[in-house]
Amino acid sequence: MKYQSYKRAMALALISAMTAGATACGSQQTTQSPAPETIAETETSAKPEIQMTELVITADQQTTSTINGLDDGLCSWSTGGTDASTLNGDDYSMTPVVYINNGIYEADKSIAGTIDAVTDTEISNLNLVVEQEAVNGIIVNNSDYTIKDSSVNINVPEADGSETCDFSGVGSAIAVYGDSSLTISNTEINADGVANLAVFANNGSSALLDNVTLHSDGGTLYENYINSPNQGTMVAPPWILGIMGNSRGTNLMGDDSTMSVIDSDVSASN
Repeated sequence: MKYQSYKRAMALALISAMTAGATACGSQQTTQSPAPETIAETETSAKPEIQMTELVITADQQTTSTINGLDDGLCSWSTGGTDASTLNGDDYSMTPVVYINNGIYEADKSIAGTIDAVTDTEISNLNLVVEQEAVNGIIVNNSDYTIKDSSVNINVPEADGSETCDFSGVGSAIAVYGDSSLTISNTEINADGVANLAVFANNGSSALLDNVTLHSDGGTLYENYINSPNQGTMVAPPWILGIMGNSRGTNLMGDDSTMSVIDSDVSASN
């Protein structure tokens, strides 16, 4: 009896111990862990807003031509008319807001003068508006150059074609000449007015348009315009080509000039 009682007592003790262990391991009561240390929120510094340089050339602003596209060797086309009785302009007389020549920004020949947005190698964050007929926005000659994160607008809807020329590039928003490689990226270009080009490439230059929005609107031709294949006075396409319109998006002139367009939106009217 004593032996059996001993065994029974041991069995009860073992069952009691197992039950206690199961309760400890399987209980749904949870022990709350210490709260993690609260990390103070640090204010993230906001990215500085990009400051655009605003530059407007008004219609009544006094400007002076500083470049002769033919005499200075920019233009490949040499048969322009400058004395036609119906024309007021000179096909080679150029008045640039920005003039890049031989790798140097020539501020003394530029309406903009000294300006932080323009360097010898690039233009960035510039909002340029030209409201004066026959004034060029940006001219690049014999230079590797970049125009980025900017906008260039030739806002002269009343231009009638008497002072601009799409064979020489007078009045263009952006014109590139000679031994130049121009890259235009993330930029908006607009040209209003008869024969005002958005982008012009001449004399063996190359232009690359990457992520560019380009639009060109024409206008009303000057009174008594005579449709003719004569390049000296031509503003609208001659009838023999079977096309019409006087807006100019882009144009290539001279030998080996190239223009490449990537991921861009190009449109024109009139």
